[in-house]
Amino acid sequence: MSAPNPLRVGSMERVFVEAQGYSGDDLNVQIKVMNFPAQNKLLYTTSVSLNSVNKYQALKDIKIPEGPDFFDEDYTGSQYVNLYAQFPSHKLEKVVLVSFQTGYIFIQMDKTIYTPESTVKYRVFSLNSGLEPVTDSINVEIMNPDGITLLQEDFKPDDGMTSRVFPVPEITSFGNWKVVAKFKNSPHKNFTADFEVKEYGKKGIGLGGVCFVVFGVIQGVDRTSFPGSLQRVEVCEGVGKAVLKRQHIKTTFTDINKLLHKSLYISVNVLTDTGSEMVKAEKKGIFIVKSPYSIHFKKTPPYFKPGMPYDVLVYVTNPDDSPAKDIDVEVLQKDQKVLGKTHDNGIAKITINTRAGDSELPITVKTKVDGLGDDRQGTQKMTAKPYQTKDNSQNYIHIHIHSTDVKIKDQLKVDLRRITVSYRSLYSQILSKGQLINSQKIEWNKGQGLMSLPLVVNKDMIPSFRVVAYYHVGHNEVVSDSVWIDVKDTCMGLLKVKDVRHSRSYAPQKRVTLSIIGDPGAKVGLVAVDKGVYVLNDKRRLTQTKIWDIIEKHDTGCTAGSGNDSMGVFYDAGLVFAFNTAKGTPQRTVSSCPVNSRRRRAVTVNDVGTTMASQYTGLERQCCMDGMRKNILDYTCERRSQYISDGTECVGAFLKCCREMVTKGEEAKIDQLTLARSEKEDDQFESFDEIKSRSFFPESWLWNEESLPQCPKDEDAIQKSIDLPDSITSWQITAIGLSKTHGICVSEPLTLIVRKNFFLDLKLPYSAVRNEQLEIKAILHNYMPKYFILKSVRVELRETSDVCSSASKKGKYVVTVMVDPRSTRSVRFVIIPMMLGLHTIEVKASVRDWGGQDGVKKELRVVVRQTKSGRRSTNLR
Repeated sequence: MSAPNPLRVGSMERVFVEAQGYSGDDLNVQIKVMNFPAQNKLLYTTSVSLNSVNKYQALKDIKIPEGPDFFDEDYTGSQYVNLYAQFPSHKLEKVVLVSFQTGYIFIQMDKTIYTPESTVKYRVFSLNSGLEPVTDSINVEIMNPDGITLLQEDFKPDDGMTSRVFPVPEITSFGNWKVVAKFKNSPHKNFTADFEVKEYGKKGIGLGGVCFVVFGVIQGVDRTSFPGSLQRVEVCEGVGKAVLKRQHIKTTFTDINKLLHKSLYISVNVLTDTGSEMVKAEKKGIFIVKSPYSIHFKKTPPYFKPGMPYDVLVYVTNPDDSPAKDIDVEVLQKDQKVLGKTHDNGIAKITINTRAGDSELPITVKTKVDGLGDDRQGTQKMTAKPYQTKDNSQNYIHIHIHSTDVKIKDQLKVDLRRITVSYRSLYSQILSKGQLINSQKIEWNKGQGLMSLPLVVNKDMIPSFRVVAYYHVGHNEVVSDSVWIDVKDTCMGLLKVKDVRHSRSYAPQKRVTLSIIGDPGAKVGLVAVDKGVYVLNDKRRLTQTKIWDIIEKHDTGCTAGSGNDSMGVFYDAGLVFAFNTAKGTPQRTVSSCPVNSRRRRAVTVNDVGTTMASQYTGLERQCCMDGMRKNILDYTCERRSQYISDGTECVGAFLKCCREMVTKGEEAKIDQLTLARSEKEDDQFESFDEIKSRSFFPESWLWNEESLPQCPKDEDAIQKSIDLPDSITSWQITAIGLSKTHGICVSEPLTLIVRKNFFLDLKLPYSAVRNEQLEIKAILHNYMPKYFILKSVRVELRETSDVCSSASKKGKYVVTVMVDPRSTRSVRFVIIPMMLGLHTIEVKASVRDWGGQDGVKKELRVVVRQTKSGRRSTNLR
């Protein structure tokens, strides 16, 4: 008898029973589950017939009931049941650990980052352990960064999927918030999703300008910049290049080796062609290493069979933890030297020979990359221990999988090799996600030591599966082996979102027809997110890989295969095993494994939040930032510096940064023509009254749910027409589907590019203070090819009630500027908001002789000044 270990309460589990070496009449086997330790309550019973048709073996479903009548729900320690298999003449019994993790909850946010007073939309997907949608009651809490619960509600998902909303308060805590969900019948197991709350403005992308770049190192919580690395880099068509040199580091740290395994950061401040600040960004997670490659043995079994081949699975990663493909590796084991090469997944499988009688197997693996010195090659060592046979019988079986890059529907070749050839029957089991999914009896030919077993990878084997093989020798010895096989992260079924027109780009407000293809009867949740949001925060998207990572955390197996002995093979694979002539697997006491069974695919991300002054710290940093600010009174840098009373170091930092900003501003004034307009319109420009302004700029939308037909007539299950918002951006449309037969599936994002050859981007702050002067910017983007001549562009600021500006009492204010092809220009307007609340700011632009035009309306939030203690005044600077 074998069964999952632990057994999950409230879920369907499969128990395997067999009668080996039997060929008589049918055998009726009764399977029972009793409470432990009292054994006075029957929790479940069923029976199965073993006969010649099923080769006297069978898998039978059981379900252990949940609830306070059967288990102590308040007890946080381990709980057990007694599992029985009653044969006509024998009774098998095992005490088995139970798990109250009966399913999974996944949470999808409509965005990854929010502002105060915005609305958080989230979806909850609930599935059982078999990845089938369930409607069990769920409790959800939303907690702020201080751990305070602001919302708590209970609900039952509709067919496993429910959407909810949460309004972020106006006065709120900035930082990382959590959505915590749990099944009410399993309150000790939480599933969480994070989102960030902060004041921000989405960043635009310019074609030309200049950026200031500085490199530094992160040591714990401390950040140290390399002053010599500060560079002024020209940006052409969106691209600039900065270089960190060894000397930059050695100027600050003479011994670079002390920085090993520390993380570099790159701070970038991009300026528009007019010299006004446009984008600030930072890249972290660039580790300082001796070798560009790391070697891991997470997929290599820790035990070997003396005298049989041993498969070394080498996983090679880059410094950012991504897989390193096409890397030559060398395995050294005593006098053996075997070469291999990593595949796209970073894995190389290398088989080495072992000797009978080996008490251990020391292995050294090195990369062999041309052009890389021997001291820079990646290297790692491990020592495998021998599989212990009963009474030193030297009976072994070895499973060998040829492929390391396994995908669904692949036909795998599984080699089974044994030393003992006098026994004909071999048994195999396949388990995935902690459940038995298949069993098979194989007959060996007389004298045959090697057999190939064909195996087709199906949806039930995603994201990974284990093959366990064993045979009996005599009455009391079991010979066994197992192997863990990782499957490429894909859906169990099908879900695609396609653009029917396959257009390269669209104009704002255009209609797009989507085709949603998926499993029959699936329920699909859609969302479209501005790609610019992911520039601000890209860490919290729900992907198929994240789903499989969560599921793999609950894998009951604990190693990449094999075991210290025959029963250790079953135990490490997450199985309980019992037979009538000898002792079975040891009792398991905890559900978790001592080591992780799956690698996490780490991804480096860009966060926003540094400035051009990163080469300074403390007070000097603030002084530099003050120098970069626009001075409304047009004072020179030298005159502004006279108001500084913080010492000569502060004055020096202020002047350096201020002069650099002035220099850039003067360069941008060349060839720029700014004219105040009369009331008479020039016929060569589009009339502003004919320009319809864009005003709908959501960061996410299309928060819809669709149901696919049970019997689609063709591949295109459904088509849906949508009207694009007004944003000039790239939209990423993602679908997440729930199917009763194929579980949960996250589609590959569909990218829709929305663009115009000429458009303007109105930059407003998140909020403005009443009665305080404010500069806003209209950034003009001209994407016309360079062979077009310089274009004159007329820009109009419309009058807004309760906002003082150059357009006040005149209805509008117009300026004219020159914009080169494939470039950007920034036009500034000074305004003073006079009343609290939301006020509409509208700017329009028209290109002379060409017909290019655009208009934008946005809401400006006007608030009361909030005094912050310790804030330094910079009015005169």
